Amino acid sequence: MSWILGWETITGAGWWSGFYFWASIVALILLGITEIASHRYTERKEFLVAQEQDAKDKQHDEEMARLHLETAKITEKAAQLEKEAADSQLKLATLRTPRARLLTDNVLDSIADKLTPFKGTKFDTGLSVSSGEQADFLWRLETALTQVELYPNEARRKNAGWIELAWGFDRIGVGATAVFRGKRPVSGPVAAQNVEIHLHPSFRDALLPAATALASALMDAGIAAQIAGYNTHNSSDEAIHILIGEKQ
Repeated sequence: MSWILGWETITGAGWWSGFYFWASIVALILLGITEIASHRYTERKEFLVAQEQDAKDKQHDEEMARLHLETAKITEKAAQLEKEAADSQLKLATLRTPRARLLTDNVLDSIADKLTPFKGTKFDTGLSVSSGEQADFLWRLETALTQVELYPNEARRKNAGWIELAWGFDRIGVGATAVFRGKRPVSGPVAAQNVEIHLHPSFRDALLPAATALASALMDAGIAAQIAGYNTHNSSDEAIHILIGEKQ
């Protein structure tokens, strides 16, 4: 009987030993699965965190790029507005500056040099009878075109050798007012803007090169000038008609 009990005891111990062995194996397997799952979870979490951080970094970079672009546009616009303001101030200062002051001695010499190739060109002048600015400007300009009477304190300088005629009144009719200017040729009363150069159609082709050079030389000096359509009542068809108008 005792051996039977001993056998049962051994058999029971063996079963429990096997049970604990396999239980340990199962536990190890479960532990391994848990470790793998935990590792995978950690990797997934880190991946999601990295993705979220990348998204945040990308959004931040895009926002900074947008801000930099907007700042650059604002800076560019401010610079443009500043340039426009400076240009406006310069134009305003130029507009307020009498044209006679723009005709410095050096500028007059330059105009004379540019027009000398057309030596012998005939011209006459017209201006408003009530504008001192126009009269002073014309007085200075003539010294670069031809040899004329000077003020006592003016120095003789080079001129282009053009020939100045008195304004041709033959087609104007009775009542026309001549503009007398000392010993200089008489000017005609005109209504013009800036400097207008008029050419009679019959002589336009012949006079156009000299007229173009005159307009270009004036514009180089900062003085608005253009070859305008012919609407001048003047009997000197063969002359370039230089109309001095209000500065604009």
